[in-house]
Amino acid sequence: MSTLALLLGLLAAPAVAQTPEPPDYVIADPAFEALPGAEAFAGTIDTDGAEHAYRIEVPDDWNGTLVLYAHGFVGPQQEELVVQDPPLRPLFVQQGIAWAASSYAANGYVIDGPVDQTQDLADRFAELTGGDAPTATIIHGFSMGGHITGVALERYPDAYVGALPACGVMGDVELFEYFTDVNLVAGALAGVEVPVPGGLPFLGGPAQQISAALGLQTGLATPAGVQYADVVEALSGGERPTFEESLTFWNTLAAVDLDGEDGDAPTVPFLQALYGNALSAGIPTPVGVEGVYDNAGTIYGFPNATSAEPSPQEQALNAAVARVTNDGEAPFPTIDGTPQVPTLSLHTTGDLFVPLLNQVVYAEEVEANGLSDNLVQRTVRAPGHCDFTAEELGGAFVDLLTWIQTGTAPAGEALIDPAVRADRSLGCAFTSETRAGMPPCEVPVADVLLGGDPVATAIAVTSARTSATTAVLARSDAYADALTGSALAGALGAPLLLNPVESLDPTVLAELQRLGVTDVVLLGGTAALSAAVEQALGDADIQTSRVAGTNRFGTAGAVAGAIAEATGTPTDVFVADGGDFPDAVGVAGLAAFLGQPILLVETDRMPTETTEAMAALGGPAVTVLGGVDAVSAEVAGDAPRLAGDTRYGTSAAVIDASRNAGLRINQPWVATGETFADALVAGPAAAAAGQVMVLVDGGDLEASAETTAVLEGLSGLAQGLTVVTSGEVSDGAIIALETAVRPGEG
Repeated sequence: MSTLALLLGLLAAPAVAQTPEPPDYVIADPAFEALPGAEAFAGTIDTDGAEHAYRIEVPDDWNGTLVLYAHGFVGPQQEELVVQDPPLRPLFVQQGIAWAASSYAANGYVIDGPVDQTQDLADRFAELTGGDAPTATIIHGFSMGGHITGVALERYPDAYVGALPACGVMGDVELFEYFTDVNLVAGALAGVEVPVPGGLPFLGGPAQQISAALGLQTGLATPAGVQYADVVEALSGGERPTFEESLTFWNTLAAVDLDGEDGDAPTVPFLQALYGNALSAGIPTPVGVEGVYDNAGTIYGFPNATSAEPSPQEQALNAAVARVTNDGEAPFPTIDGTPQVPTLSLHTTGDLFVPLLNQVVYAEEVEANGLSDNLVQRTVRAPGHCDFTAEELGGAFVDLLTWIQTGTAPAGEALIDPAVRADRSLGCAFTSETRAGMPPCEVPVADVLLGGDPVATAIAVTSARTSATTAVLARSDAYADALTGSALAGALGAPLLLNPVESLDPTVLAELQRLGVTDVVLLGGTAALSAAVEQALGDADIQTSRVAGTNRFGTAGAVAGAIAEATGTPTDVFVADGGDFPDAVGVAGLAAFLGQPILLVETDRMPTETTEAMAALGGPAVTVLGGVDAVSAEVAGDAPRLAGDTRYGTSAAVIDASRNAGLRINQPWVATGETFADALVAGPAAAAAGQVMVLVDGGDLEASAETTAVLEGLSGLAQGLTVVTSGEVSDGAIIALETAVRPGEG
């Protein structure tokens, strides 16, 4: 079933043409033509005073088995009640299996009536077909039909021999709480007030403001956008492969066009449009579950975080999220997780409309009831909702039949286990074809960004970008300016390039022109990047500005001031040894991600320039990089440290802090810790990709045991890695790193 076709069906009515109440529903003619070798039956029946249409198809060689098909959500604004044929209809007829389906007596998110109306078709099957009653009945539903399936299994426990919910709302209320959660988090990160419950006013301004602030439709390139993605992943089912690609799908390809008054039809990402009732033309739906939604005790976090307690960034997020308290009951029947018969549940990994969360919730409920032997779950690697091929869906149904007949459960995935969901191979066993934009199931290989020297390596790193208006330029032969400039590059969303002191490297100019850069920020005075460099840029019609002090300490302070001017006064700074790089360079990525300045000190002395910079920033909180050999206890005072026994131990501590801040580690960036240049240009690029940076000894991985262990811990989880090197990471080390992240090889 096509995801886009499904969404187009949901969006048939103009999103902002508000209809206060559902229309008077009209039953569409259910008559249909039977497939060859089968007989069709159609009509209307009354179930407990509610009239609905039905279709039944019985093969000539019927084996006595009946499948009841429960269709998914139809917008309440749709006037016609239509019976939907099951996607597996040809397979049913081929297998000698009859099927029956109801239109339901109303559209919208309705569960109670459809459960009984669907079951009534089985109870009255012989009457409606003039033949025999079924000897075995299986219930099968899509999306909302999965919710119907789950409730029917418990309301009529003796009626079925098996069940196949597909892309089902098996988490009932928790799905609708998820819709509200993700939008409250989005509002908190964007600084936009979000109403509870959602509705059309949300579409008129807040939804579009959130999209712009977080970059939802432009690549989530901001730290807040990355953190939003992290929380959505956590809320929608936890860390798993294909999530990032799927979020892009839902933010862009599945975005909803709004019929604005000026006719320019702005688009809103799907989850925001859904919260604004755009899928139901403004008719109130259970989205948000008014009177039920309660997040008073919810702690929002990042799925890659390593800390048992919320990180400072998670604490700030939780403090900003609006809190709602309710104790009402759900407006529909809920699922308790008590299937008494074989139940095979199928889901796509990337569905963010009815996300994998539903499978996790259902598995937990079933396990709590001691019925896990009755449940098999499978995933398919696809971004959309109910996006199954005929082979995937049909294979699941045939396996369910075999389970019913033999009593032996088929293969599945233990989705209750976070490690299973996070495994890179999730869904591979049950996916028949690779979807566009989805990562392949093959083991990862390293993407090597190689340059012959630091200048060339920096260009190799920026080569993946297609454009930039601003770039940051630092000297290539000393680390201090580029280190402090990494945070500025992150704050400006700009690439960081390196250049010799005396003259503009032609390859640097060519890269600036390829990117379309119009403004370059030069780090340091003319002793760092000469007047000739500045002149050459001007001759190329590129505007320049300098951020400089009288020395490296002053330049670091000036960079902090530039960050404050660009993004607002920072409340936190890093402090690093200004005389040597080993402990400091590893923080380049985290500093770029947070836009958090790096100020420099001497090991045993606080320079005046640094003291003045801190005063200008209003006395920010300080995190020290490295141990007492880098920054003494006298200088550090009571400030917390990111430190280890070696530079790689410090890098491991920075990796933990990066994950706790919201950076991912499923496609880490790797650079040598033996020299400074590669790490400094890799850091901002890794941050822009939302990934951590890992420092290693590229000549001897055992010498960087602390960080090598981090990479080995990703065995089976990492989807790839990017190695940035000017030659210091050997080919042998790259092969070893690839091997480390492969399951069973690390």
